Amino acid sequence: MFTKKGNLVKLRRRVLLGLMALGVGLSAVLVLSLGEASLRGSLQEGDIALRSIYAPFNFSYASEKIDAAATDRLRARAANGILPVYEMNLKQANLEMEKLQAFLEVIVGVQKGEKSKEEAVLVAQDLFGEELRAEMLDKLLDSNPERIEKLARILDSTVFSLNLSGLMALSERDRLLENRVSQIMIRDDEELVEQAKDVSLLLSPEEVLARIPAFLLDEFPEDRRFRETAVILANRLVVQTLVPREDITGERKQAAMDAVEPVYQRVEVRRGQLVVSRGRRIARDHIMQLDEIARLQVRSNRALHATGMIILVSLFVILFFLCVDLIRRTKRETPIKYYSLLGTIILLSVVLYKGIVLSPLPSYCMPVALASILVVLLVNTEVAIVVTVILSLLAGLISGMNLNVALVTFLGGVFAAYFARNARRRAQILQAGFAAAVVQFLCIVAIGLINELSVSVFVQEGFWGFGNGMVSAILVTGLLPLFEWGFKIITNISLIEWSDLNHPLMKEMAVKAPGTYHHSMTVGNLCEAATEAIGGNALLARVGAYFHDIGKIDKAEYFTENQVNLEDKEIHEKLTPAMSRLIIINHVKNGLECARKHNLPQAIADFIPGHHGTSLVFYFYVRALEKTPQDEELEEESFRYPGPKPQTRETAVSLLADSVEAACRSMENPTPERIKELVRKIINNKFIDGQLDECELTLRDLERIADAFLRILVGMHHSRVKYPPDDRGRPVEGSKEGPNAEGQSPVLPKKQAKKNPS
Repeated sequence: MFTKKGNLVKLRRRVLLGLMALGVGLSAVLVLSLGEASLRGSLQEGDIALRSIYAPFNFSYASEKIDAAATDRLRARAANGILPVYEMNLKQANLEMEKLQAFLEVIVGVQKGEKSKEEAVLVAQDLFGEELRAEMLDKLLDSNPERIEKLARILDSTVFSLNLSGLMALSERDRLLENRVSQIMIRDDEELVEQAKDVSLLLSPEEVLARIPAFLLDEFPEDRRFRETAVILANRLVVQTLVPREDITGERKQAAMDAVEPVYQRVEVRRGQLVVSRGRRIARDHIMQLDEIARLQVRSNRALHATGMIILVSLFVILFFLCVDLIRRTKRETPIKYYSLLGTIILLSVVLYKGIVLSPLPSYCMPVALASILVVLLVNTEVAIVVTVILSLLAGLISGMNLNVALVTFLGGVFAAYFARNARRRAQILQAGFAAAVVQFLCIVAIGLINELSVSVFVQEGFWGFGNGMVSAILVTGLLPLFEWGFKIITNISLIEWSDLNHPLMKEMAVKAPGTYHHSMTVGNLCEAATEAIGGNALLARVGAYFHDIGKIDKAEYFTENQVNLEDKEIHEKLTPAMSRLIIINHVKNGLECARKHNLPQAIADFIPGHHGTSLVFYFYVRALEKTPQDEELEEESFRYPGPKPQTRETAVSLLADSVEAACRSMENPTPERIKELVRKIINNKFIDGQLDECELTLRDLERIADAFLRILVGMHHSRVKYPPDDRGRPVEGSKEGPNAEGQSPVLPKKQAKKNPS
């Protein structure tokens, strides 16, 4: 059952890793595919070509010379696409309609006896002159008011409404049709709207006048004379309402012509033709040719391009898994966190490199050293070298298959990783950046000498590489806290800050539990020496040991190292073994709660349960056995710490150091031989008890740990020199270094001083 569950966990982890690797790879390839093509790389106008470039195929490109004829044709076409603008002008039609309505009101007034006939004659002469004869006027006056009102409604709703549809002069319409203008834009300034209308649907005033008699015949079929009079009245309402606005049309045509981009002359380039020669300064024309080649390459070789990208993705995934494998060997705690960290750094680096290529900056500004230093500090040196290889190859690929860029960034990244290993101060990060800067500068200079470039050219690019290294180190100092916080990882630089003994927990421990404080300092020294001997993180081991017993602060009097008088030593005699066991074991739980309260990093908090693992609280277990009746069984598991067992080499060393230090402190007459025997016995017991099963300690590591413990413990428990009495016969009170209580060195008798002058 356990095997099946373990296999399932491994399968899930592999699937997750595969998806993560594929996602990072595809994202990186997507970034590589964006922007300018690789043939041009990072070349900008004014740069010096480091190699000759030839056309890979026949193509043509638009030069900077304008093709005037083609441009004029496009502008004429744009101008012809603008519809002529006509304004809807109803002022004249409205005026005529008002006069006609006033005339008909006078006619109705005469019929009703409200106005005189002479008044109607004057209005008719003013409006129509001789066109409206006297008999026609009499016909209107003789008609009944209902007919006149009907005529007024018909003239308003039918004849006048034709003006609203737009009436254009017949000659104007014919001119538009001859010029093949099928539509016009009718503009209504009052309504602030425009409407396109077909020219063929427009009516002229002449056509409307010709239709009026037939229309009135349908309305008044029984009275010919009345219809003739009505025609004269209706003709007054038919006027031209569409007025051409040539000023607006001209402005719109000019704007359309101005919006047309000029057409440049196309230049033919044959396959194998030299585009730019090595050592020549890049001109605008060279950039245009390289851009056209890049555009056509992507368009014509889509299948080959896709195949290359698939291969790139596969190689990227393989390299990523190789890097993951290195992490698995060195970082057993929450490995997914480190996989995500690496993927993020690689992806952000690729985006940054692509941004540099698309910018005016040279490709030598790609900060591979930035990622190298980050990975060294956050993971380890081996993984940093792998990441440096990946990113330097990608830098060369992004910059246009430029081997020079790949070489420079690779050397700079490797040197930065080497000098940043085991960095404990921010100044060491700057030193690593300086090392990368010098190496990149020298590498660029060497490449310039090999290619026989001008000194001014490669020295200038060399300083770009130098600045790249220094800027990378500065960026690391700013980005490192963000990565530590985001991925919950602690580095040596942060560990130095946590090693400050002025931390509130350390100060509280020194006051409330001085014995535990001294014990923690001693365990820290033991852990640092032993972890350094096996190649682990010695700084993490020392800092973790400082905080491993913070759970004892609240109940310090229950632990032996803090018991200074007889009453303290007898405190457990008043308790049952089970209660004592509970108090002792609970210091792990209390320590974890204290760690959460003070926001201790997880790597340090792991030392709190790890320094005991699942060890047996032996003393109280034996006491419980003595008090347990023979017919009852005592469960050993109830007297064991909750664990987990140490997962890393550093926490495993703390488990051994904690037990060794406590045992040596209680040893009587601690000679080197007895200390050696005790150390090996304790390590062997922990090994047999299975406390080291889940960490990566080998038997050789255990031997080195024992030797490191012995060096420290023997130095601590060395025998003191018994000083002879002074010249007055009084014993000298001195310390192991030799000074007495007042800080003075002891005075030897004169005779003895002569015999032993040293």
